[in-house]
Order: sequence, then C-alpha cells, then structure tokens
Amino acid sequence: MGIRIAVCDDEKMICHQITRMLDGSADKYTIDYFESGEKLIQSGKKYDILFLDIEMGMLNGLRTAAHIRKQGRNDYIIFLTSHIEFMSEAFKVRAFRFLSKPIQPKAFYEALSEAEKELIGEEKIIVNSNGNKYIVVQSDIVYVESMGDGTCIYTADNQYMNNKTLKYWESTLNPDLFYKTHKTYLVSFKYVKVVQQNEVVLSIDDELAIPVSRRQKADFVQRYMKYAKEHAISY
Repeated sequence: MGIRIAVCDDEKMICHQITRMLDGSADKYTIDYFESGEKLIQSGKKYDILFLDIEMGMLNGLRTAAHIRKQGRNDYIIFLTSHIEFMSEAFKVRAFRFLSKPIQPKAFYEALSEAEKELIGEEKIIVNSNGNKYIVVQSDIVYVESMGDGTCIYTADNQYMNNKTLKYWESTLNPDLFYKTHKTYLVSFKYVKVVQQNEVVLSIDDELAIPVSRRQKADFVQRYMKYAKEHAISY
C-alpha cells in the first residue's frame, strides 16, 4: 500500500487541481477526496498526509483537525487557505504546512515532498523498558522526564520507564525536534501548544505544563520559532 493521502475541500476546483498534480502517481499514493470535515471524520479512515481546507461549512478545517488529534492520530496536516491569519490557531492542532490558495504547483510539491521525507525517514529508537524492547518513533515522543536513576519516555499512548539518563536521551534524540527546557525535562517541539512565562504547554489529550528554566527561556523560544517556521508554512 502506498502513502495514504486525503484531500478535504468543499471546492471541487481545488480537488481537481490536486488530482492533476498527482496524476500518474497511482502506484505511489492512494488518494481519497472529501467535500466536508464531517464526511472525513465519518469515514473513520486514517491517513499519512491530509490536505485540509480551513474555510469549510459547519465543521471547518481547524475543528476537523482538532477532532483528528483527539483521536490520537498523527496525520501530517497541510492546511489549504486564503487567509494566513489562521496560522496561530493551526499551531494548536500541529499543522505541518500551509498552502496559500490559489495553490502554486511548486509550493504543493515542496510540501508533499517534505511530508514524505518525514514519513519515510522518521527516526526510531529502541527503548528497554520493564524487561522488554520497544521500537519508538521519535516524532511520537511528547516528552522525556528524569525519574530517580532513570527516565520515562511519554508518547500520546504509552509510557516507557528505562534506566537511561536524561543526558543520554538529549544526546540521542534529534536536536532539531527536542529541547531540554529544565534539568528534569526534554520536550518535543512538535507538541508545543503555547509558551508561557515560565512553562511550556504541550498539546496532548489533556494539556500538560512543563517548566522552562529562566536561563533556557530565550534560547528555547528562538529554537521553537525556527522549528515552527520550518514546519508550519509553505508559500
């Protein structure tokens, strides 16, 4: 099975345009089209990459994305919009990219290529936890917490107690994705919802506040903004 793509847009012209741009790639992609967020959610299907219009009917793209995230799904969401001011709201549902309407083919192919790289090249780690070995995708890790002589790795669905130190995970995990905000915490930029005065709020099922040391605050914000710029917008 190829890369699973869904296009959710109430403008048939946009769906036809994306169809043309993906024409000839049937062996690489499986593509479904939905004219509303309601129909996408009702389908119950999971996708690797989701092209999602923000400005739809009763259930707009932002609310549709929020519903998808509540299901614990990690689809790479590429928002389609004519209004870039929605960007701040889109961060809350972990948007991967924005594409401005009308869609420019170059920007479309660049966004698709970057999403494919993330899918195909997602780095994995092996975690020894409670006598078992687990393969964990780095992008699924929300944060790592120092506990006693070891650490606990948290994903949206699981927790992995292990005997490795926070320093070990800091040197092992991708530095473009993870940051040590405090002597006991390592967080993923991917799950950051908002940075407050002395803490960062992570977006999972229940919002979680992680402390940020005053010494690290400025550098953390700078690194996070760099990550956000690289992963949220394509012009």
